Amino acid sequence: MNNTEKRLEEFVEEGANLEHQRWARWHKYSRLMATPSYIEMWDRKAEMPYIALTNEEQESDRKETRNYLPLLEKAITQTLAEDRKRVRGIMQQELKLLSSAYAGLETLPEKSANLAIRDSFIRILSSLDKPDK
Repeated sequence: MNNTEKRLEEFVEEGANLEHQRWARWHKYSRLMATPSYIEMWDRKAEMPYIALTNEEQESDRKETRNYLPLLEKAITQTLAEDRKRVRGIMQQELKLLSSAYAGLETLPEKSANLAIRDSFIRILSSLDKPDK
């Protein structure tokens, strides 16, 4: 299983936990409120598209959806950290190659180009360590 598949599986598992919590809250509420008129209203609303709900009903759905944001933030943060680490490793290998290639260069333009590329790599590497805005 690759890292993306692992992150998705973790997201699904943690999301399932949140969904169960949401369902449990709903179940407790519905047991208290389950009159024939409420059941009829819920059945009717279950058939309605989201866009047809009132602003208050839409906000209730948004509130439940916001519970998933920490899961997404965690998955994105972990993925970015892994990607930065991978890119950093690749760039460090390339820097070593550039440094060893420098010794074999004979002309000033070749050496200048090599140093310019090396400096660009160093700038990119240092930017990988800066936090996202």
